Amino acid sequence: MLTYPHIDPIAISIGPLFGVGPLRVHWYGIMYLIGFGAAWWLARYRARRPGSTWTALDIDDIIFYCAIGVIVGAARVGASSTDAT
Repeated sequence: MLTYPHIDPIAISIGPLFGVGPLRVHWYGIMYLIGFGAAWWLARYRARRPGSTWTALDIDDIIFYCAIGVIVGAARVGASSTDAT
Protein backbone atom coordinates (compact mmCIF):
# COMPACT_ATOMS: atom_id res chain seq x y z
CA MET A 1 0.00 0.00 0.00
CA LEU A 2 1.25 3.46 -0.84
CA THR A 3 1.61 5.99 1.91
CA TYR A 4 0.42 9.53 1.34
CA PRO A 5 3.29 12.03 1.52
CA HIS A 6 2.71 14.80 4.04
CA ILE A 7 4.05 17.81 2.17
CA ASP A 8 3.72 21.19 3.80
CA PRO A 9 1.63 23.39 1.42
CA ILE A 10 3.58 26.46 2.50
CA ALA A 11 6.92 26.71 0.68
CA ILE A 12 8.22 29.88 2.33
CA SER A 13 7.05 31.54 5.53
CA ILE A 14 8.50 34.85 6.60
CA GLY A 15 7.64 35.86 10.13
CA PRO A 16 6.16 39.17 11.14
CA LEU A 17 8.43 41.98 10.04
CA PHE A 18 7.73 45.52 11.19
CA GLY A 19 4.31 44.46 12.41
CA VAL A 20 3.29 42.98 9.04
CA GLY A 21 2.97 39.30 8.44
CA PRO A 22 3.42 36.48 8.45
CA LEU A 23 3.94 36.24 4.72
CA ARG A 24 3.33 32.74 3.38
CA VAL A 25 4.13 31.57 -0.13
CA HIS A 26 2.36 28.36 -1.15
CA TRP A 27 3.66 25.81 -3.63
CA TYR A 28 0.77 26.37 -6.04
CA GLY A 29 1.63 30.08 -6.16
CA ILE A 30 5.18 29.25 -7.16
CA MET A 31 3.85 26.95 -9.89
CA TYR A 32 1.55 29.70 -11.21
CA LEU A 33 4.57 32.02 -11.37
CA ILE A 34 6.63 29.41 -13.23
CA GLY A 35 3.75 28.69 -15.61
CA PHE A 36 3.12 32.32 -16.49
CA GLY A 37 6.85 32.94 -16.83
CA ALA A 38 7.24 30.00 -19.22
CA ALA A 39 4.20 31.08 -21.26
CA TRP A 40 5.54 34.63 -21.45
CA TRP A 41 8.99 33.45 -22.55
CA LEU A 42 7.60 31.04 -25.17
CA ALA A 43 5.17 33.59 -26.58
CA ARG A 44 7.89 36.26 -26.84
CA TYR A 45 10.17 33.72 -28.52
CA ARG A 46 7.50 32.85 -31.08
CA ALA A 47 6.61 36.50 -31.65
CA ARG A 48 10.20 37.20 -32.74
CA ARG A 49 9.98 34.67 -35.55
CA PRO A 50 9.61 36.02 -39.08
CA GLY A 51 6.03 36.34 -40.24
CA SER A 52 4.56 36.74 -36.79
CA THR A 53 2.01 39.52 -36.43
CA TRP A 54 2.40 39.65 -32.63
CA THR A 55 4.59 42.25 -30.98
CA ALA A 56 6.33 42.00 -27.61
CA LEU A 57 3.83 44.51 -26.18
CA ASP A 58 0.92 42.32 -27.36
CA ILE A 59 2.44 39.36 -25.53
CA ASP A 60 2.98 41.37 -22.35
CA ASP A 61 -0.63 42.58 -22.44
CA ILE A 62 -2.16 39.14 -22.97
CA ILE A 63 -0.08 37.54 -20.21
CA PHE A 64 -1.06 40.36 -17.83
CA TYR A 65 -4.77 39.99 -18.57
CA CYS A 66 -4.58 36.20 -18.32
CA ALA A 67 -2.91 36.48 -14.90
CA ILE A 68 -5.62 38.87 -13.70
CA GLY A 69 -8.29 36.49 -15.03
CA VAL A 70 -6.75 33.52 -13.24
CA ILE A 71 -6.53 35.41 -9.94
CA VAL A 72 -10.08 36.77 -10.11
CA GLY A 73 -11.48 33.47 -11.42
CA ALA A 74 -9.78 31.42 -8.73
CA ALA A 75 -11.07 33.78 -6.05
CA ARG A 76 -14.63 33.52 -7.36
CA VAL A 77 -14.56 29.74 -7.70
CA GLY A 78 -13.03 29.38 -4.25
CA ALA A 79 -15.61 31.70 -2.69
CA SER A 80 -18.55 30.04 -4.39
CA SER A 81 -17.40 26.51 -3.61
CA THR A 82 -16.83 27.17 0.09
CA ASP A 83 -19.77 29.50 0.78
CA ALA A 84 -22.38 27.68 2.81
CA THR A 85 -25.21 30.18 2.22
